[in-house]
Amino acid sequence: MLKDKIQNIIGSDLQIDKIEESSEFKSESLKEYASILRAINVLIEHEKVLKSESPELSEEAYKLIVTKYTIPSNAFDVLPKYLTVNEVSTLLSITPQMVRRKCQAKEINAYRTLNNKGKWRIPTEQFVDHPELETLIINYKKRRRSTEKTVSTLDSYFTNLGTSENND
Repeated sequence: MLKDKIQNIIGSDLQIDKIEESSEFKSESLKEYASILRAINVLIEHEKVLKSESPELSEEAYKLIVTKYTIPSNAFDVLPKYLTVNEVSTLLSITPQMVRRKCQAKEINAYRTLNNKGKWRIPTEQFVDHPELETLIINYKKRRRSTEKTVSTLDSYFTNLGTSENND
């Protein structure tokens, strides 16, 4: 029933129809990508309408929905034990200086290294139910993929370099 409703929301969008009929896209995968992006935008707009019309969608209910149903359980494996000041700043949409102040005021659970003179250590676990955590997880996954790609490229380069030196 809900799947049908979501399909109706996306299916009634004229922009997706335009994308499907367009001959500007050089490949089907580009067309599919454009359609997915448009569908995401349509659903985000619908989400905003639902949140404004539904008083029962309190912040607590929203957090429960986000953490229990929308983020894959293995997604948390990507996150480190501690977050940086900049990561928490992005997560909470405040400046890094405000994060430091909140840490100092004990509004955010954190401690400092090097006899209270070093960097802040901010445990990730306190943000598990934060609605923006999924964005942070996605960024970590992108960074990990990028690092793995770089390591793979360097590995193949040095492997080829070693092979060519052995042949000389």
